[in-house]
Amino acid sequence: MDLGAGGRTSGAWWADPSRRVFVGLALALAVGFVPAALFARGPGMRRVRELRDSQAALSAQPATHEVTAAFFQLEDEVNGAFRRDAALTLGLWLAVAGAAGLVLRRVTAPRP
Repeated sequence: MDLGAGGRTSGAWWADPSRRVFVGLALALAVGFVPAALFARGPGMRRVRELRDSQAALSAQPATHEVTAAFFQLEDEVNGAFRRDAALTLGLWLAVAGAAGLVLRRVTAPRP
């Protein structure tokens, strides 16, 4: 790899702005995906798992009107918690990817 002034790459492939944007966008999205995936697998879906466990416990009980009503109430809570956590995960992914994209742009921008 040929490094120009200031340690920057001076290759023809990196000088093309459209290629630099495409590669930067792909890298930023990949960097943003990692913390979002970790959040979604861990604390992001904790409440959903707790509610599903409560539903499983209700399913083991005899079917009465109260048990059925409680089960469907938990189902509504699961849907709300899932939507909230999915929105938080998406927001985290976009925020980290945006920050990574800005850093990448700053680091790789051609100097006059």
